[in-house]
Amino acid sequence: MPLSEAVRGAVLDHLTAIGPGEADRFQFATGRSHDAGMNRSQAFRVLVDACTAFGIDTTRVSTHSLRKTFVGRCCAASGCDLIKTQRAVRQSSPITIARYLETDTADLDRLVLTLAA
Repeated sequence: MPLSEAVRGAVLDHLTAIGPGEADRFQFATGRSHDAGMNRSQAFRVLVDACTAFGIDTTRVSTHSLRKTFVGRCCAASGCDLIKTQRAVRQSSPITIARYLETDTADLDRLVLTLAA
């Protein structure tokens, strides 16, 4: 998956912080995972702790909400092309992508009102 320069820099900083190691080790291990990869619950706890530290309301934060946000941004950047978005996020179906996208009723109302009679 391609990574932006900012993300590459953050990954490099992380790798520098954890030090050299075996090439196939997990990059985000925890004390609870005993040097194995994080499970979903551990990733969720890390995410909530990070949001709390930055004053972000955690009532709607989840690892899945991060994926939904990423899908939404990819879709917007592609000009709302579901096929491009599907392929960019490695999803098996554009129908699944459509389920990830939230639509606002006011946006839908404006869309209908712009249609010619």
